[in-house]
Amino acid sequence: MFKKFMATAITAALMLAAMPAAFAGGGMSGDMIYPPVSSVSFSVSVQTDVKAEKAVIYADYSVYDTESTRKEVLDKLNAAYNKAKTSLSQYGKVNRSGMNIYSSIPYEPMVKEDGTVAEETEEKMAMPAFNGYLNIQITVTDLSKVDAVKDLLLTDLEFNNSWVDFPLADSVLVGAESDVADRVKTLIEDRKAVYEKVLGQKLGAISNLSMSTWADGNTFDAVTGMVKATVSAYVNFY
Repeated sequence: MFKKFMATAITAALMLAAMPAAFAGGGMSGDMIYPPVSSVSFSVSVQTDVKAEKAVIYADYSVYDTESTRKEVLDKLNAAYNKAKTSLSQYGKVNRSGMNIYSSIPYEPMVKEDGTVAEETEEKMAMPAFNGYLNIQITVTDLSKVDAVKDLLLTDLEFNNSWVDFPLADSVLVGAESDVADRVKTLIEDRKAVYEKVLGQKLGAISNLSMSTWADGNTFDAVTGMVKATVSAYVNFY
């Protein structure tokens, strides 16, 4: 036992002696020795109001029928698209952004006590059913009509759901980021101070910074045409 203890102690001493000088000043937790943190990354976000110029409304339509053929599903999807295009063209440009038809087994097998499949389901299982879905998008420039389009999609046109995106021009994006630049800078400095307090060491200069801005469609005000844009900054300190 004593020989085993001495061998372990000598091995540990050799490992400590071999550690590079870069580990100097690091912390110690139990028997684990680690170097000081070399970099920290985090993000901050702020919101600001911007004027929306147009809305793109997305919607999904699906066909689910346990006895439909591929041709029947295609006809139903095309009929839904043509109806939507006729009803919504007065509000803006209507595009079909996606359509898919896929097969599935329409019936669960009925298994008898002897483990065989009941005859009445064998034939039906051998006949694949087809389902499908359709994706459309409507570009609306008269923002006062956004709610009307969404209501039509979910009622008369029988689409499953709809959601709205507000694409922002580059000039609007840059303007929003410029408006909140001071707030973003302050948040970065405050967050940096928190990390320094937790780590017990000072962080260096910013080694990388990137920003992104997007409009939150859920905050759109149809009366004013304003929407909240979220400006996010991603920073790395070394």
